[in-house]
Amino acid sequence: MINVLVTCPGDPQQNCTTGVDYDLVLLRNKQGNDKITWLLPQGSDFTFADKTGVAVEDPNAFDCQADGKLKFACTTKRPDFGVYKYAVNLESKTSRKADPLDPWIVNN
Repeated sequence: MINVLVTCPGDPQQNCTTGVDYDLVLLRNKQGNDKITWLLPQGSDFTFADKTGVAVEDPNAFDCQADGKLKFACTTKRPDFGVYKYAVNLESKTSRKADPLDPWIVNN
């Protein structure tokens, strides 16, 4: 489980920043570790975007979908090695905006 945190500056005109526990996610398919789940905290002013909450640069490599508004999961479709960039895209329940975050997944 990867926790997603959003930090907003005091000035409501400035965008909020998105952060995750890990800048790099390592999957070990041969050990049965083939799914990644991102989680926003309960009571968050942000939710995952419906279709693109987590968008992997190669859409053929992962099957990603929302599991409610605060959880998003991706399961690898390929057992072979790969390094993938992904983006965390959030929507606000208020007028605030969160900049997308784009860390890495390593499929090993």
